[in-house]
Order: sequence, then C-alpha cells, then structure tokens
Amino acid sequence: MKDEVADKCGSAGVYAVVAAAVITDKSTGRFLLCKRPEGKADALLWEFPGGKTEKGESTREALVRECKEELGTDVVVEEHVADISGRKQKGSILVSFFFVQADTEAIRALEHKEMRWVTLRQAMSLELCAADKEFLLRAGDIVEKKCRCDM
Repeated sequence: MKDEVADKCGSAGVYAVVAAAVITDKSTGRFLLCKRPEGKADALLWEFPGGKTEKGESTREALVRECKEELGTDVVVEEHVADISGRKQKGSILVSFFFVQADTEAIRALEHKEMRWVTLRQAMSLELCAADKEFLLRAGDIVEKKCRCDM
C-alpha cells in the first residue's frame, strides 16, 4: 500500500519520508514526546515518536511499525495533521504528522532515552528536533484541542 507522502521520497531532493505519531492523553490534557538516544543523529533532542518509511511502505504503515518498535504498543493511525519539510546532512526530509490512538498505559520507552507527557507550553521549553518544533509552531493549537477532546 502506498500513499502520496511516501511517494515523495526520491523526488525533489527528498531522501527520507518520516512518519510522526501525535499521541494524546485526554485524561491529563497532554501529548507524548520522546528524547532521542545518545549516539544517533539529533541525539538528546525531543521528538514525536515515529521514523522513516521503508521502501514500498505507506506513512501509516511505517507509523504502526515504528510505534511497535519504539513504544512497544499497537496503535491506530487517525487523521493526518501536517507535513513539515526539513534539511539534514544527506538532504531534505519530509515529516508527516498523524494523530494516533494508543493505550497510554502500555507505552514504554524501548529506543528513546526518556519519554514525557507534556503540554504545549512545556514542549516549547524543551530542546526539540527542528521539524517537531516547526510542527508545534504551526499546529500546536490543533494538538492542544485534540488533547482536550475528540475532534
């Protein structure tokens, strides 16, 4: 299964399409951010969980796989929120953000150094990966609204 975002990989200088999960906890009004591990690109910066799509994989499929690998839980991918373009040493990336439904009690940090449930204000005070910061600047109000109620 393919989708438009995944098809952009390799075109217009985009070397990677990344799927990012916006997981909210309506009981606390917060959303999940994860701290990248040492020894990886953007080490110790905060990000939404997720990762690169693999060849032939849609962004939604990548998100399901990445959440299982990184958080140890199954998820249901809901609506697409935004796409953010960014630059890395290898070239341009495209990060596609989706609201994701997950059992918040089952989530574990399997690959990240740390996890935090945060408000928008708290998130903006953290050292965020560039695309994640840009996403919150553009769509933070949508994320806050989703944290309070179903859209």
